[in-house]
Amino acid sequence: NRRWKKFAPRLRRPAQINYPMRKSTLKSKLPEMKLPIRIVLDTNVLVSALLKGSSPPGQVLALILAGKVIPVLDERIFYEYATVLTRPRLKIPSQSAEKALTFLAAVGEWVESPSDLSLAHLQDPGDLPFAQAAIIANVWALVTGNERHFNFLAEHGVQVLTPAEFVSQIVGWGE
Repeated sequence: NRRWKKFAPRLRRPAQINYPMRKSTLKSKLPEMKLPIRIVLDTNVLVSALLKGSSPPGQVLALILAGKVIPVLDERIFYEYATVLTRPRLKIPSQSAEKALTFLAAVGEWVESPSDLSLAHLQDPGDLPFAQAAIIANVWALVTGNERHFNFLAEHGVQVLTPAEFVSQIVGWGE
């Protein structure tokens, strides 16, 4: 796991993190958490993590690398990760993208892609795999930079958090 250290920025202690919390965050789930926590990770968070490791998305990736968070994915999600991370315009080094994909494939919890779960609330059809995986796997949260695309997931018991909100809830918990 040493080869992944360059992807994992040092996690800051909760006292050093000063991220605002949404009032709608489901704090009632916090005492129920047991490490590792299962989440669905939106592609925009993964891209941001690889581009700027010290950012909140980078801290989410660091939590995954540390084994405190398990990403839930299916073939469609992994295909999107692979397609987006290798786009030349993003300028993500190919070796970094390959290492991240290999690691996520190895540690991720794979779920079957459902064919019978349709979600009429979606603003973007590309979000369907992420929403379906979150519902089917009953994850603790879907972490995304596009919260409004997934607001309807609260009806299914899945909270939708930005990387900053997720990190502020998780870092230091369970230590």
